[in-house]
This record gives sequence, C-alpha cells and structure tokens, in this order.
Amino acid sequence: MRFIFDGLIKGMFTARRLARDVNSATYASFEAFSIAAVLYAVIAFTLISLFRVTERRLLALTRA
Repeated sequence: MRFIFDGLIKGMFTARRLARDVNSATYASFEAFSIAAVLYAVIAFTLISLFRVTERRLLALTRA
C-alpha cells in the first residue's frame, strides 16, 4: 500500500514539473496548469474514495 501512495505523490510532482516545462517551452501556461490541476483532482478524488471504502469496511468489522 505504501508503494501506491509513493507513486501517487511522485506522480503529482511529475505532473507539476511537466506543466512547468510545457509552460516554459510554449508559454501556454493556462492549458498546461489546467491539465495538471485536473490530474491533481483525479488523484485526490481517487484517494478520498479509497479511504471511504476502507473506512466503511473497517467500521462494518467493528460493529459485527
């Protein structure tokens, strides 16, 4: 599980670095950082949903 989170965090920093590189090469900052923001949102909502599912399962085990 730790490797998944390490990969996601590295992926977020890679998306930011890639957006910065695209911005410096093409001066299309809005497009580059918009794509990076969408990637951040997808990663964040994925993590939130994973934690919700895990929490529900753990709460179900403690109530039973």
